[in-house]
Amino acid sequence: MQTVTLQIKEDRLEQFLKIVDGLKKDMIEHCVVSTDEDAEYLNSEQFKKDKEMLNSRLEDIHNGKAILLTEEQYRDKMDKFTAHLEQKYADC
Repeated sequence: MQTVTLQIKEDRLEQFLKIVDGLKKDMIEHCVVSTDEDAEYLNSEQFKKDKEMLNSRLEDIHNGKAILLTEEQYRDKMDKFTAHLEQKYADC
């Protein structure tokens, strides 16, 4: 699979997207529309660090090093944590 990056004039974007939509469905795997700001972030060192951290966390989940909480477990833990903080900083 190959990735192609194009810069499309904003006033022509809708027309271009119609052309892309008309292509064979098995030709395009994924289509993303992003702004110049998005592209700048995707090329930044911060994004690279964030991506590496996320991939590491996902790998930990898949290989059993980390576990996901159910929504009920999460809410219970967060309620206890919030109550602890409120108690700790009640006088501030």
